[in-house]
Amino acid sequence: MMRSRYVITIIFLFFAFFTEAQNSPYRFKTLSVNDGLSQNSIWQILRDRNGFLWVGTADGLNRYDGYEVTAYKRDLKDTNSLSGNNITILIEDKYGHIWIGSDRGLDVYDPVKNNFIHKFTFPFIAAIKDHCYYLFDEPDGEHLWIKPVGHDLLRYNTKQCTLSNTKTFINNIAKQKPEEFRKAYRVNETAIVLFDGGDLLKCDFNTKTMSFLPININGSGDFKMHGDHLYFLKDNAFSRYDIKTGRYEKMAFVPKMESLNKMSLVKNNWVITSGVGYAFIDTLTYKVTFYESFDHDKKESYNRTASFLYDKEGIMWFGTDGRGLRYTSTQAVKFKTYQSIYDEENMIKGICTLPGNKLVTAVYDEGIVVHDLNTYTNVKLDRSKAFPVKPMQNFTSVCAANDSEIWVTNNQEYRYGLFLVNIYTGKSKEYTHLIANPAFPQKVVISSYQMAYRKNDRVFISRNDIVFEMIYSKGRYTTKVLTGESGANISSIYYSNDGKFLITGYVNGTYVRKLNDKVFKLRLKQDGEQLAKCINEDLEGNYYVATTNGVYVYNKSFERVDHFSTSNYLPDNFVYGILCDDDGNMWFSHNKGLSCYFVKGKSFKHYTVKDGLQSNEFNTGAYYKAADGQLFFGGVDGVNAFFPKDLLPNSNKTNVFIGKINLLDEPYISDTAYWLKQYISLPYFQNTISFEFMATEMTNAANNQYAYMMEGVDEKWIYNNTKRFARYANLPHGEYKLKVKASNSDGIWNDTPTVLAISIKPPFWKTLWFYSLLGVLILSIVLGLVYIWINRQKIRLQRELDIQQKLENERLRISRDLHDNVGAQLSYLITNIEWMLEHPHQISEADEQIRLKALSEAGRNAILTLRQTIWAISNTTLSVEDFADRFKQFALKMLEFNKEIQVHFHDDFVTSRTLSPAIALNMFRICQEAFNNCLKHASCSEIDIRFNSDEIHSFVFMITDNGKGFDWEEAQRKGHYGLINMQARATETHAMLDISSEKGKGTTLILHLK
Repeated sequence: MMRSRYVITIIFLFFAFFTEAQNSPYRFKTLSVNDGLSQNSIWQILRDRNGFLWVGTADGLNRYDGYEVTAYKRDLKDTNSLSGNNITILIEDKYGHIWIGSDRGLDVYDPVKNNFIHKFTFPFIAAIKDHCYYLFDEPDGEHLWIKPVGHDLLRYNTKQCTLSNTKTFINNIAKQKPEEFRKAYRVNETAIVLFDGGDLLKCDFNTKTMSFLPININGSGDFKMHGDHLYFLKDNAFSRYDIKTGRYEKMAFVPKMESLNKMSLVKNNWVITSGVGYAFIDTLTYKVTFYESFDHDKKESYNRTASFLYDKEGIMWFGTDGRGLRYTSTQAVKFKTYQSIYDEENMIKGICTLPGNKLVTAVYDEGIVVHDLNTYTNVKLDRSKAFPVKPMQNFTSVCAANDSEIWVTNNQEYRYGLFLVNIYTGKSKEYTHLIANPAFPQKVVISSYQMAYRKNDRVFISRNDIVFEMIYSKGRYTTKVLTGESGANISSIYYSNDGKFLITGYVNGTYVRKLNDKVFKLRLKQDGEQLAKCINEDLEGNYYVATTNGVYVYNKSFERVDHFSTSNYLPDNFVYGILCDDDGNMWFSHNKGLSCYFVKGKSFKHYTVKDGLQSNEFNTGAYYKAADGQLFFGGVDGVNAFFPKDLLPNSNKTNVFIGKINLLDEPYISDTAYWLKQYISLPYFQNTISFEFMATEMTNAANNQYAYMMEGVDEKWIYNNTKRFARYANLPHGEYKLKVKASNSDGIWNDTPTVLAISIKPPFWKTLWFYSLLGVLILSIVLGLVYIWINRQKIRLQRELDIQQKLENERLRISRDLHDNVGAQLSYLITNIEWMLEHPHQISEADEQIRLKALSEAGRNAILTLRQTIWAISNTTLSVEDFADRFKQFALKMLEFNKEIQVHFHDDFVTSRTLSPAIALNMFRICQEAFNNCLKHASCSEIDIRFNSDEIHSFVFMITDNGKGFDWEEAQRKGHYGLINMQARATETHAMLDISSEKGKGTTLILHLK
């Protein structure tokens, strides 16, 4: 027994050696209220299956997608909001629902509807006191065990949404313990429940039994199960308990942690957190590495970790009580960072290494800091012994002198110095007098290249325009001037692989090479004034000169062959240092990070603070390559160290989702979360669409890259770099598929895209039903037109038949008219002429003259009648004006034999109308008959004739005489042939004939044609 205690004590003492506060290899970032979190006290952290981070705080729930924070809070006006803001439970069930426990009950987040459903409310006395604690979910994935403070352990069925008390299940064992259930964890079929007093209750789901473990872990704020072992912290010892065998072991001593807040298994390390820092415990060796705080911020006074999560991407999330969410990626530690934990200033001006994995840095305003590369610890160096001259500031460089001593230079207000310091004893000696030169009373600069300083044990020191060689002989140091260049203001020294001694200078970018005691100069004035910072060479012997205008590349003959700047490859022109790694790749430090030039592939890769650099800004002279191939670059906040071969890309592939959808630049209203939408249907006028993407790989989310393609618009993928936005304007109606894919920050693509189907409905006039309706309409119109055409053809045919019939009737009528008028008159002529020829002696000469005169008049009348008929039928249409003119000619011709009668004509044609030949002939015969009656029977001296037309009547003829008149009724009874013929013609032409006469008062005849 005594022997085991002795062994344990020795082990604890051994592990205590490794628990000194160390520099962390991780660069922490912070997510706080300044970034959108609802509160900085974080109780719960969950990473869901889609990759979103859920953060439960003391005042609301937050969802983080790697770019933006969405906060959810209780809203009394919204029944779909959270029931409470103090979030203490976060769990994702097998259906993808997020269960949220708060001070006011249990809610579930439904991602499909993007809202919260309130399940039940816990009875509570005060909202700030009565929290609920999630314990675990059962193996079936459909039950949660929940312990509201002050209440029994409850079993909740997530599928049926029912609560049940578990007292019967635990066989009343819990009744024997007055303490509250505090925490619980489940592994497979076994769960362990922790009571406030430190007792542990084991629950077996197979046997449905419970029993208390024979161990008390009072004081341990958290515990975890891993396999059959229970891990916890008790009495400053990291311990484990075997549930099956009952064996209890103390595995490691953690003296600075009396209790822990959270613990989790991260790769091959247990991570335990407390109010004084956090520690890593190796699962194999149980070596303890303790870190006092995040990023060694000595101003940070409150480091209590209230929650912790290590996700599948290798990101550690520390939820603090009051300082927000601190997080870092174990995969993103590509560059180790060394900083002083004793000084707030970390502006590095010089770097070198010594045997024993010691890194020595010159911090500009503070002094010399020594780091142990194995443990990240700072070696305590008594700088009061190292630098007895006060004040000692403006350190400019360091250089290895031997295995334990370094050369240190400084420049303080024109007081320069050169010191030899022992990093183990802290003792130093000043050697400023060795490089004192009244002609150059300014400063000392030492090259950071070990091969230049230690080449064949030679150490070189430059001061202003002169380079010295330090020579050690017989216990003392002397100097020898190697070269000098007036006005050079030397900035670096380099000893090339083939023995060339090279220096660079600030003034006019001059650099000088010395070979066989001959000095060659090359001034870089081609591109304006610039400062040369350093020179280095690649494995092929090409020289690279770092300037304030980029990097110039020269071949072995010092002919310029290339120039790298912001105009082609580099992100910044102000280049400080250049190193060549073991593979021949060239590394450049500048004001926007580090850049690697792959000489064989002639390509670049750039790194920034997002990749773990101390800062994007580096410094002159702060670059160094160790013998083992490790590269060091110093900047304004420490030193970055790395082996180039270890810069492996992050292999995590990322999910990509559509985070926002805008229509016509306004948010698309959806009852489903955007990232779960698979199809949207839009009207034709909402055809300008924009999208915002989000990749949930959070190692370095700002450097995630995106590519998208709209099938139906784009012929190939559009690579958008880190831009997360796409917009399509005035899309035609149709079916589209938006495909989006993304890469992580190291360019590893997930080639399985997220697809959103988009249907833009056509306007109604371009739809199938409209086309069908339009087709039916067009067909109907065509059929209608065909019907109309056929009907018109029928009508035309009927009209032609009618016309032919009318023509036939007209022929018959004309024949009859000619027969009745012209024929009768010709017969009269023929008969009288034959009688006169047959009876020449029966008629006197006077009678013969009378007869001839009568026969001549009859002939003229026959000719006139024939002409009138020919005139009527020779025209297709006759205007009423032509009709009136023709009738006037007829009347005036008749008046040649009746000169004692006066005729007055009147025209009043309001509208111009036309008459068909048949109508015109009938109308002319009526008017002719009326005029002849006036001449022959009226015994009148005046005849008044009027022609007119208006909107109602096509033609009106009115003739009035002042003759003797007649009795109209008596004439109708006697059947006067002329009057009957006139009436018949009027009826035939659909005209109205009005005759009014009175004896002794003349006669008036009116012929109306509509």
